[in-house]
Amino acid sequence: MVFYINISRPADYLSHAIADIVVLLAVYFLLPNQFIFQLISTNIFTVSNIIIIINYRSSHALLGNNVILVSYLFINILGAIAARQEPINKRAQFELYISERKLKEEYQKALDELVTLRGIIPICSNCKQIRDDQGYWNQLEGYIQKHSLAKFSHGIWPKCSKKLYPGIEVYDPDR
Repeated sequence: MVFYINISRPADYLSHAIADIVVLLAVYFLLPNQFIFQLISTNIFTVSNIIIIINYRSSHALLGNNVILVSYLFINILGAIAARQEPINKRAQFELYISERKLKEEYQKALDELVTLRGIIPICSNCKQIRDDQGYWNQLEGYIQKHSLAKFSHGIWPKCSKKLYPGIEVYDPDR
């Protein structure tokens, strides 16, 4: 059908060349067909236009025919390269989307782990051990280090120092 439409065009074809180039670009860039269908339809369109240029001797110079033929060739090569690259770009976008989703899930998991320190933490009133989600009892320092970025450095409170070590003098800022 495309061939018939092109054969039925007038002999002075130079005025239609730009419109045909736009049609070729539209087939490659705007129509959501598979690459092979784009390639077949644009090649049929191009071959029929070349037949018109060869069979009908129009009034424009031979240089005009050569320019039109080269532009059809150039547009087909450019369009084929771009149309072939599009699925590759979509695949790369999809992979970026998947990695972004994975990072969001990891971020949410890390955020959920930090939220556990904000809730109610069961602690022994005598020995200060903390019960975790699995029901095991842990030392206060170990539990907090496991569930946060906090680190501990042990020291001794001056009042406890007097009680535990009565003969040793310890610096007391409250005195």
